[in-house]
Amino acid sequence: MPRDALNRRIDMRVDQMVADGLAREVGGLLRMGYNPEATAMQAIGYKEFALYLAGRETLEQAVDAVKLETRKYAKRQMTWFRKHHDITWLDMEEFSGPSDVAEEIMLRLADWMEEVDITLGRHERR
Repeated sequence: MPRDALNRRIDMRVDQMVADGLAREVGGLLRMGYNPEATAMQAIGYKEFALYLAGRETLEQAVDAVKLETRKYAKRQMTWFRKHHDITWLDMEEFSGPSDVAEEIMLRLADWMEEVDITLGRHERR
């Protein structure tokens, strides 16, 4: 996926998280006594919104920070994936829904299993 398309999707996802109540979720955890410095509270989104709720950032700053940190995380993930040349990628735009994706995965898995069986000499002649 082109980076600009990925960034747009990240922005939309973060905006949806905010609309779905990210601030309320983080605030609830803080009211329950969770330490904002705890490892789990350092997750992308939680850390930035804890700062917002503490009055150390504006809402806009928190949202922008979540988007930036998510982009940086996505970049690290892509760097990791590029080092693994045996990964099979699927273009999600080619599928109409989850069931089509699952069907394609099952077909590819069946083909791979047949290749493994042939390689190991376990292939039955039909």
